[in-house]
Amino acid sequence: MLRHKIVIVGGGFAGVKTALELANNKHFDVTLITPRSRFEYHGAMYRSATGKSPLEVVVPLSEIFSEALNVRVELDSVAELRPQTKEIEGESGRVYTYDYLVMSVGYVVNYFNIPGMALYSENMYDISAAIKLRHRLVGAFRTAQPHKPVHISIIGAGPTGVEIASDIENFSKIVAGKHGLKDLQVHVTLIEAAPRVLAALSTDTSKLASKRLKDIGVNVMTDAKVTKCSEDHIVVNGHTHRSDITIWTAGNKANPLFENYPDLFTLDERKRVIVSEYFNANSPHVFVIGDAANTPFAGMAQTAIHNGMALADNFKRMAENKHLLAYKPKKPEYVVPIGGEWAVLETDEGVIGGIEAWKARRQADKWVLENFLVYDLANKHWRRGEKLAEF
Repeated sequence: MLRHKIVIVGGGFAGVKTALELANNKHFDVTLITPRSRFEYHGAMYRSATGKSPLEVVVPLSEIFSEALNVRVELDSVAELRPQTKEIEGESGRVYTYDYLVMSVGYVVNYFNIPGMALYSENMYDISAAIKLRHRLVGAFRTAQPHKPVHISIIGAGPTGVEIASDIENFSKIVAGKHGLKDLQVHVTLIEAAPRVLAALSTDTSKLASKRLKDIGVNVMTDAKVTKCSEDHIVVNGHTHRSDITIWTAGNKANPLFENYPDLFTLDERKRVIVSEYFNANSPHVFVIGDAANTPFAGMAQTAIHNGMALADNFKRMAENKHLLAYKPKKPEYVVPIGGEWAVLETDEGVIGGIEAWKARRQADKWVLENFLVYDLANKHWRRGEKLAEF
């Protein structure tokens, strides 16, 4: 029997889901190329930065593929694509051959060339960065001078920025209680260049989120452009503001790898790859899914998962000589936690805020994990999200 060699580049939602959907299928041999031995759930990364156990968001790939006999995980990165010979050379020097290539490499951080931002700010683009931020927060709280506030600035009021900004005050209280800190004061400022927070969502969602942020003491600056970052200051709209810790959540961009192969990948204005209704790039043997593809709702975990499921289904249909199905995007629900057990939820039916929205978010977190693990393991990781880490 002919077995198709599928090589998947990228160990995020879309890539891992594709591999998992093809696991133990007699028609395929799957190689997953990723630089990390773990899958990271970015949706709950802010919780690891503000005291919760990172074991919720970090899942060893060995757990996910423990029973996948036809999936091989290679810890490597792409050095060169050779579409003419259907080969990939890895940074390790190894060469991988394929019948079909799936690119699922996602975004990289984009600091928009703001002086000092890359050097002095923190981010949460992976678990290592999130834990580094947590250590900085704890260090700043523990060394704070009495009656002298710790100033924390979050650049970017999208979902990640709102989530981390709204959780820092509560985290400071946990640290203060644990280490016997008296009179700890924390000033959190959320800075957004657009006219409103959560600008990609509805105005009703934005208004509800803004009210909640104000109620829990987060200072919000909109129409605010950051032009410089130093070790303890930022410049916003020409004015200098103290910032003991600056957190960058305002920008990302498609992986620059695609720009190196203009014949293979056509990019849109956001540098995402333009794909067909079957996820093809400019080749019948090369596919792009996840955040780097210009499909509707790209950038959401639910979308990446649906990408992976749809592409895997078409691989199976192809192997069985069935007609392929065009991808049908699904509009995700948007749930943004904003301090404690409170969230804002936006659906086609409207917007709600409060504990019910928070419960919906926690169930969504669990649903994500259940896409990659058997129920008991998914539930185990999800439950870990309620526990505090050591700090």
